[in-house]
Amino acid sequence: MSWVIEVSFDEPAERLVRRAWAALDEAGVRSLAGMPVGAYRPHVTLLGFDDADITAVRGASRPVLTEALGLSLPLTSVGFFPTDEAVAFLGVTPSRQLPDLHQDLYAAVTPLLTGVAAYYEPGSLVPHCTLAVGVCDSATVLAAVSSVLPIAARLAGAWLVQYPTGDPRVELGWCGGWGQPVGGGRGVPA
Repeated sequence: MSWVIEVSFDEPAERLVRRAWAALDEAGVRSLAGMPVGAYRPHVTLLGFDDADITAVRGASRPVLTEALGLSLPLTSVGFFPTDEAVAFLGVTPSRQLPDLHQDLYAAVTPLLTGVAAYYEPGSLVPHCTLAVGVCDSATVLAAVSSVLPIAARLAGAWLVQYPTGDPRVELGWCGGWGQPVGGGRGVPA
């Protein structure tokens, strides 16, 4: 088992990603929601690592992530990682603030971590929301999900999650109500 730090979306965006997952399942492509293991919710992963003192990671990451609540995470494209995992995803068009958030989070928590995955090093992150794994037919994916794009998502919560099961889930930052950022997050216009 390993851990990831992921950020979740506001309720309207989450609903649209779940609609894309349902369309994939209906088209015969097993979405992340249809996976037999894991309790997945729509998200973008910012860091992945093997082990750490979870209490220390929570304390170090929470201020950085809480500051980012409300950050725009527009999902505007469909992409594929042509690896053994064959991942289909919704691509995030990053704002100027997203790389800053990632850099700040990385700096705050990596001294506390062991086994940080290379995909999550600064300059290597490809921000995305996974649609499905084990995809053999990209045309079916495109046809099933293109109608939901673009999705004007906002960062509404942050979680420390055990991978691949999705449990336990440790809250790192959250919105007081869907779409209502708490604090004066960097994604919230003044």
